[in-house]
Amino acid sequence: MVCWRRLPVRDLSLRRWDNEWVASDTISGDTHLLSLAAGIILARLQAGPATTAELTVALLDTGQVEGDAVQECLDALAALDFIEPCPA
Repeated sequence: MVCWRRLPVRDLSLRRWDNEWVASDTISGDTHLLSLAAGIILARLQAGPATTAELTVALLDTGQVEGDAVQECLDALAALDFIEPCPA
């Protein structure tokens, strides 16, 4: 099982508006609009590392899991260098 964590070099501020999230990186000054599912995953990872299964459960609780939604969000967040796989 893959474990994920927020990259420690990122200083992210998260805000939620209705069904969207905004992630602001205070170091780079970049701001990103995230889907509801991606925001939930990133918020969960700010609390500490989590496995893919734990992140899926977090999304199930909100009704945001459809098909490959979790893996797609993980891939997108990793591409932004917000998260990375970590040892379980």
